Amino acid sequence: MDASRFPEYHFPLILIVKILFSLIHLNPRSITDDANFAMQGITPPVHIIGYENIPDHGPALITMNHYARKGFFIIWAALAIAANLTDDQLWLMTSEWTKRTGGFDQIQTKLTHWLFKRISQIYGFITTPAMPPDPRDLPERVASIRNIFQRIEANPRTILCMAPEGRDFSPEDLGYPAPGTGKFIYELIQQLHTVIPVGVYESNGCLHLNFGPSYKKEDFKKTTDKYISQFVMERIARQMPMHSKKEFFEVYSHEKK
Repeated sequence: MDASRFPEYHFPLILIVKILFSLIHLNPRSITDDANFAMQGITPPVHIIGYENIPDHGPALITMNHYARKGFFIIWAALAIAANLTDDQLWLMTSEWTKRTGGFDQIQTKLTHWLFKRISQIYGFITTPAMPPDPRDLPERVASIRNIFQRIEANPRTILCMAPEGRDFSPEDLGYPAPGTGKFIYELIQQLHTVIPVGVYESNGCLHLNFGPSYKKEDFKKTTDKYISQFVMERIARQMPMHSKKEFFEVYSHEKK
């Protein structure tokens, strides 16, 4: 793999120290401020497309694609989005990293569960159980969903940010959300009203964020779980390069028939 095709990502050391201190003492932090600081570690700078579609305030729902490759974690895309939003933003994040296997994965799961819980506490995020769904996680998932709606009700200006796929895919692929995600998003739109799709991709040595035009629940022709998931991902796909979205569009078109 030609490393020159991709940006360089490095967390500023002073920011790491400050965040570690806050994690230990559970001191609240501003995700907007820290995200802007973290942007100093991306070379070249992130390329933003569709500035006019970035909301000044909520209520709004931002949906983004979720991918990973060696040398890149989706947190960089999340931070790049966060740097362009107000502190009314609320992120949904996984409660742990897991491959649902034994051995080292169990250790990683426990360590990241502790770490992600602390991160959610200092930034005010909401954690949800890892994907794909595990029936044993149902009580925690229900509690997370209840918490989301309570937070939105408490702050009508909330900008909720999420990746509907819920797990990593390759840079060239878009995935389908887990069953139930479409219905969940439909319920969110009842309170957040507006959805802004964001396409995240790396091209010509630069990280790109493409904020697309917003849409509302009135744009849905159906309210089934599968249809809404497809609709949401199709809108994200529109903000992606052709090599990333071609296969998705082919599958999406087939599914709609």
